[in-house]
Amino acid sequence: MHFLIALLALAAQAATQTAAPSAGFAMAAPEGWHPLTDQGVIDNLGKIKISPAQLETLLTDHSAPVVAYSKYRPDAHAGLIPTIQINLRRNPAKTFDGFVSIITQSIEAPRAVLPAFELIQAPRVVLVGGRRAVVFAANYDVPTKHAGTMKVRARTYAVPNGATFFQINFLDGPNDDCAVLFDQLVGTIRFD
Repeated sequence: MHFLIALLALAAQAATQTAAPSAGFAMAAPEGWHPLTDQGVIDNLGKIKISPAQLETLLTDHSAPVVAYSKYRPDAHAGLIPTIQINLRRNPAKTFDGFVSIITQSIEAPRAVLPAFELIQAPRVVLVGGRRAVVFAANYDVPTKHAGTMKVRARTYAVPNGATFFQINFLDGPNDDCAVLFDQLVGTIRFD
């Protein structure tokens, strides 16, 4: 899976994203946070139409970013920036049990490359927006050139959506704890 790519990209605080079809996903925007996508694209997510075949082609080798937010503007804040990123990814599993197994196995990749990777919440099944999902959480270090080593806490929800799944990443750190807000936002997630 591509959790490693998403975790590294978020930790590096990518400042631009390309929006993709919302595919029936909705979540309240965190008040005062900054969208990392073009606002016009975010506003138009609900207007985009794409066929299932087109979506499958798009997701074969890539994820489709749905939306992302950062607590601070990347150009005005040094250090870790709490971030929320939702991606739509291809789901190769045919059953929910198979999906849980794939998500669980995907956690092994970051262990090999992320310094001090520690699984702090093993994958477990939860309900998100009325759908069964898998959640897990990890801590890890991200060495940077200018801000030293950043301690990162990542919570990831994986929500099956037929041939796709939503990967919902929440990142913060011990010095900027956003767990209460993240819990509130998870409670606002809805699917069409």
